[in-house]
Amino acid sequence: MFVALVFAYASNLMMPVTHYGGAPAPIIFGAGYNTQNEWWRLGFIITLINLGIWIIIGGIWWKVLGLW
Repeated sequence: MFVALVFAYASNLMMPVTHYGGAPAPIIFGAGYNTQNEWWRLGFIITLINLGIWIIIGGIWWKVLGLW
């Protein structure tokens, strides 16, 4: 159960990494709001922040709930 939940949550975190990773991403990228290099750089930073939040705060929360 624990591993299934981790995979379910982590699959949603990687959306901002690429300009085709999520449903609205191709529209935003195609409109020319930013370049591909900017998208990948910012996506990497946002993904690191997201993972940090999920691992640290989420881990503490799962401990409080008794799931871990």
